Amino acid sequence: MECLHSHGIIRRDLKPDNLILTEDHKAVKLADFGLAREESLTEMMTAETGTYRWMAPELYSTVTLRQGEKKHYNHKVDAYSFAIVLWELVHNKLPFEGMSNLQAAYAAAFKNTRPSADELPEDLALIVTSCWKEDPNDRPNFSQIIEMLLRYLTPFHRPSQLFQCESLLRMLYCNQNLQVQVL
Repeated sequence: MECLHSHGIIRRDLKPDNLILTEDHKAVKLADFGLAREESLTEMMTAETGTYRWMAPELYSTVTLRQGEKKHYNHKVDAYSFAIVLWELVHNKLPFEGMSNLQAAYAAAFKNTRPSADELPEDLALIVTSCWKEDPNDRPNFSQIIEMLLRYLTPFHRPSQLFQCESLLRMLYCNQNLQVQVL
């Protein structure tokens, strides 16, 4: 994601169905770039682009937009989606459980509802909730997200805690209930 953003590309549809886990379980690759586009500071982009449950709130409007109408947003929509995906991987369930995709999108956009981060370790909860900020300008970019994740995972690099790190990665990447494809 950092690479895409550094080249001015917004992903716009970051979700588990568009992530592929390599066979050695050491990397996650992005797939399906059909909705990705070049970011523009001046040009308006298609509103309501992506998959509702993982879409950032600013992709919706309090003014009804007809399908295909345009509005301005930036790469921070991907930070929001990333946090929803991370929450889903850790919890092994869909965010906004019991809601349709459209209801989940409405709750996020108009009621500022987010999945609960209460059961996450404090540092991981901070990463996730910072990506969910209502104002996209308050969300971290992917360079900052990477820094936060590395700080969070640093204790796991000690030899005595290597097993914990492997267990965490296994939990995050080998989740059978999510449709993550293996190359």
